[in-house]
Parts: sequence; structure tokens; C-alpha cells
Amino acid sequence: MGNSTKATVENMTIASADLASTIAELKASIASLNALVESLKSDNEYLKNNNDLLREENAYLKRKLFGVKSEKMPCSVEQLSLFDEAEQECEPELLEEITYKRAKKKQKGTLEIKLDNLKHIKEVYDIDEKDRICDICGTKMHRVGEEFVRHEVVYEPAKLYVKDIYRKTYECRNCRKRGKVVMLKAGTPAPVIPHSFTSPSALSQVITDKFVNHMPLYRQEAEWKRLGLDLSRTTMANWLIIASREYFIPIVNRMHEILVEEKYLHSDETPVQVLNEPGKPATSKSYMWVYSSIRESDEAYQNI
Repeated sequence: MGNSTKATVENMTIASADLASTIAELKASIASLNALVESLKSDNEYLKNNNDLLREENAYLKRKLFGVKSEKMPCSVEQLSLFDEAEQECEPELLEEITYKRAKKKQKGTLEIKLDNLKHIKEVYDIDEKDRICDICGTKMHRVGEEFVRHEVVYEPAKLYVKDIYRKTYECRNCRKRGKVVMLKAGTPAPVIPHSFTSPSALSQVITDKFVNHMPLYRQEAEWKRLGLDLSRTTMANWLIIASREYFIPIVNRMHEILVEEKYLHSDETPVQVLNEPGKPATSKSYMWVYSSIRESDEAYQNI
């Protein structure tokens, strides 16, 4: 009887230990599940907020794209209107004519004012001499005047030509007789980029098309090729870098010197992605800061 009781006590002790271990495991599992639930709650909250943000952005972009606009935005800013640019940029009178509404009458002299700064070439159309015969009596007709018909603006495509630069050299014959060589060469303008075939006009066209007309270099490459010059985008990129270093960076530095002397400045921060930036992946976010003086600052405009 004593041995049986002892065995029973031992069995109860083992069962109690197993139960304690099981309870500990359950508590650990519950704690782990609670942590998982909190993590899922946090993720769910983040996704919910992000979804709300995306819905707001989507609604905003839809309003910008399809809603009624209070002002006309240039296509170069938003790049949203690729097919209706003509309708956005044309005069309102033309749209009224298309919709069969009566167009407003333009003020007299507007066209002449717009064409005053252009060169005018007079082109007169005449009748062949053999056709200057009166249909009534058959006699030869005589000129009595001419009539103005209309203006036409004529566009001439860009033309390229190569300017071969030479300079004359002079020698002193009197010194040569005495065994001395005295030469004099005419001066020539320094190249805009050393050891390059570009000219100020060609370089300025690349810069204007790139930064004013927003034309990428690969499109410029095709345009130059149509004009007869096989100009690679690599060469144009080199021109831009050298020109910025030699001509524009000194101007920027001078503008910076003037700006830091101001009491008040305006600034704008724009996030950008920069490729091949040392020490940073291409997906990282960089920033571009633009500073300007205030409108009331007369000194900045006088010193630049």
C-alpha cells in the first residue's frame, strides 16, 4: 500500500510538471500571437492610411485631368495633354467657330502689329503677256495698278554650313635678307570649346533646345542628322558639360554671392532621383533646392 501511494504521488508530480510546461508553452504561444496581432494591426493601419492617401491622390489627379480647369496649364509642366494641345493653346474664337457659335470680330491692325518685326518680301503675281487680251474686243490690255491680297508667313528650315577659318601670314623680306625670320599672323577668335568643331551658334542651339524647348539629346541627334550633320548625343553632352563649367558656373557663383548678401530669400525644395550618384542607389531620393531673392530686392537685379 505504501509503494502504491508513492507511485501515485510520483505520477502526480510528473503530471503536474507536464501541465506546468504545457501552460508555459501556451503562455509563450499566446504572447507570440498577441505580438503578431499587434504587428498585423500596425500593418493594417499603415495600409489603410496609405490607401486613403492614394485614393486622395487619384481623385486629385482625376480632377486635374478631367475636371473643369480654372486656368490653362502649359503642356510642358504636367505633360498630361498630349493630343489636345492645339485646342488648349489656340485662340478662344476658333473654338467658338468650331462649335458653330459666332466668332468675335478681331480688332483692326492686330495682324499688322504682329508681323511688323519680320522681314517683308514683296511677291507680285502677273498675267502672261499672251493672256493679256480683252475677251470683248480682242485688243491688248494695259496695266492700271496692283492689288494687295494677303500676308503669308514663310518658314525656312535651318541650314548648316561649315566655316573654314584661315589666317594670313606675313613675312619681313628685309629681315630675311639679313638672315632673320620675322613672321606676323592674323589673329583669330578663340573657339567656344577648345579642340571642338562647334561654334557659338551651334552650341547655343543645343543649349536652347535642351533647356528651353525641353528637347532630349537623342531627339536633337535625329534633328541634326536631318540637317546633314551626324552629331552624336555624347558629343552634345560633352559640349553642355564644358560650357556649364567654363561659362555658366562662374555666373551661378556670382549670383550665389549676391543672394547670400540679402536679408530675405525664397527657396523651393524638389525631390529628384539621380542616376550614378556616388555612394547612393538609383532609387534613393535626392533634393534640388532653388533660391531667389524677393521681389522688392532691387539690389540683386542691379548687380547681376
